This record gives sequence, C-alpha cells and structure tokens, in this order.
Amino acid sequence: MFKSDNIDGNSIFKAGVRVVWYGFVLLAGLGFGCQYQGMHPAEKTISPVDQARQTFLQGDYPLAGEKFDVLVKQAVDPEIINLSLHGLACVDMITADDADTFLKALESLLHHQIQAEGVPLGNYGLLIRALGHGSRLMGNERRQTLDRIDGLKAINRKQNREILKLQKQIKTFQHQISSLESIDQELQEKRKNQ
Repeated sequence: MFKSDNIDGNSIFKAGVRVVWYGFVLLAGLGFGCQYQGMHPAEKTISPVDQARQTFLQGDYPLAGEKFDVLVKQAVDPEIINLSLHGLACVDMITADDADTFLKALESLLHHQIQAEGVPLGNYGLLIRALGHGSRLMGNERRQTLDRIDGLKAINRKQNREILKLQKQIKTFQHQISSLESIDQELQEKRKNQ
C-alpha cells in the first residue's frame, strides 16, 4: 500500500501547513463574503424623470403629473422636457374619466410624438398603462352604447306592438263607423218613405 520510505516528516509537515493555509483562506473568504453581503452599496441617485415615472407606475398619478409639470417648467435639457411632456400626456390619458377625455389626451400625445419623432424609450411603460386604461374606458363606453341600443330596441318593439294594436282598433272603429253609416242611411231612407 504505502511505502514508508517515501513518507518523511518534512512532507507531512508541508501537507499539514497546506491544509491549515487552505482552511484559513476558506474561513477568511467566508468571513469576508458574509461581511460583504452585510454591506450596503451606496444608494444610487435616481433622476427626477425616473422619480416621476416611478410615481406614475406606483399609481400616484396626480403626484406624477406634478413632478412631470415641474420638470417641463424647470428643465433646460430638451430630452428631459420631451420625456416630461410625454409623461404629462400619459397622466392625462390615465386620469381620464371617459373615452372622450381620453381620446383628447391621446390626440395631444400623438401630436407631441409627431413633433418629438417617437415615443421616448423610458416612457413605454407609462404609455402601455395609459393605453390600457383607455381601452377599458372605450370598452365600457361600447358596452353602455350596446345597452342603450338594446334598450331602444326593446322600446321600439313595444311601440311597434302598440302601433299594431292601435291599427287593429282603427280598423275595428272604421268597420263600426261604416256599419253605423249604413244603419244611418237605412234609417234616413225609412223616414223618407214614411
């Protein structure tokens, strides 16, 4: 198995030192790793445009509108102004109470996009959420319109039944009038002959 002549005290000592050294490196690495995980990296500063976007995506549309409005008024960078104007249009779209208001805001957004030559890359999330809201508004309006049409159809059917009923009554009255006129004529002839 083992040849005793190949093993000497020096090699055993070296092997022991390696084991201790590897153990030390392993423990130091684990200790440093644990410390490193406990450290908090420096907070990354978020740009005002990104803050406004985050506010929008969190659902606080009035505050997002205020933030975008401040940026439009105070920024000098045309890109920030463009992003903020687009953000304001998205706020107007998502806060619309009805389809007409939404469509006006969408028209404003499209006009702005034509001038700005496209949707700012960072605002796609805002646009998707705003368009989803508009889709729901238009779907609700469509359902309401269909309900009104169904109601008008029901009224129309009822009125048509009433018209048919009245037409039958008119025919009955016309027949009765005709019968009465005949009776009246007969009576007048009998009077003449008497």
